[in-house]
Amino acid sequence: MSRIKKAKIEKYYSKVAFIFLGVALIAVVAIVYVSLAKTVITIKPSPEAVSTSFEIQVVSDEVQNQMSEIALSGRLAEKSIEETKNFTNVTSQHQVEGKAEGTVTIHNNYSSTQPLVATTRLLSEDDVLFRTKETVTVPAGGQVDVEVEADQPGEQGNIGPTRFTIVALWKGLQDKIYAESSTSMNSGLRDVTVATLQNINDAKEDLASELKEKAIGELSREIVKEHSEEKILNQAVTYQILDEEADIEPDTEVNSFEVTSSINIIAAVFDEDELFEHAKQLLAEQVPDNNELAGTELALLQYEIKSYDLEEQSAVLKVTLNGTTYVKLTSPIFKRDNLTNRDKQEIKTYFLNFSEIQNVDVKFSPFWVFRSPSLKDHIEIVIAK
Repeated sequence: MSRIKKAKIEKYYSKVAFIFLGVALIAVVAIVYVSLAKTVITIKPSPEAVSTSFEIQVVSDEVQNQMSEIALSGRLAEKSIEETKNFTNVTSQHQVEGKAEGTVTIHNNYSSTQPLVATTRLLSEDDVLFRTKETVTVPAGGQVDVEVEADQPGEQGNIGPTRFTIVALWKGLQDKIYAESSTSMNSGLRDVTVATLQNINDAKEDLASELKEKAIGELSREIVKEHSEEKILNQAVTYQILDEEADIEPDTEVNSFEVTSSINIIAAVFDEDELFEHAKQLLAEQVPDNNELAGTELALLQYEIKSYDLEEQSAVLKVTLNGTTYVKLTSPIFKRDNLTNRDKQEIKTYFLNFSEIQNVDVKFSPFWVFRSPSLKDHIEIVIAK
């Protein structure tokens, strides 16, 4: 074989070797890329409220054993209490019409003394009638000061200095015996404190609330003394106002007044934890498909006595329990087939189209990767609640 031909063959195989090596390197890079490429998607789901409401009976153990439906074992307890309380800071200021008052000087320019009894009528020059507040005797040629008040309440009694005619005197003496005022009469309006209907109703409400708390405290001590494992639940208490009255009528002028009230409280005594567990079971039934209950707590359990029967020692509770749910990782939303070969913005846009998703964070690795891998197994989804 000639040297030229041999050189051509060697050159040919060298090219083939380089091509093969190049293909191999590309394959290795592709394999490394695919095997190392990873996407971690962190989802912050939107919380969704869920609630359940139901009614349940509280009955004695004996009755509970005979019932087919679910009921709570328990009993009723009651306590009556009465109290009288004085209220001083619940009055309101009101301006009412009063009688204008002042002082006049009665002049006697006649030759004999002139007695004037209390309530003697004095008529001003503007025809406003006043009356003396005491009996006086005016000496001949002398004068006497006497206090007077308007015959009628109101602003019309607010007059300035003037001359008064003594109405009951003989007209021939009225120019000799008369009265004069040198100062204005005091206002016919005055400020008073009165207990309004609202004041009285507020006081009754305050006292009833205080008595309820006091009765609950006393009943709690009595129950614990008899059964140490039992307790009064504030939500499972109702009360009746047996009697309440104030010692005054509305709009009476007073600085204070008293309210007397008597109430009877009825408490349903039962195991609150048992009620909570039953409520959680019913709440779980309200969770939508593809969601999971994130949790609830005893503080979110609300209940009240809807009705009761003291003779039967039973009650009906109206119960509500609230909770929060989040979308589950098994939801079709998170189907990873929908997430391959996408860039960061495409992944975010995809998830934020769902109301169940609040926020999305996407991280690619290694650092040179800018799209999610084609292998769905290399896509990790994390739910951060």
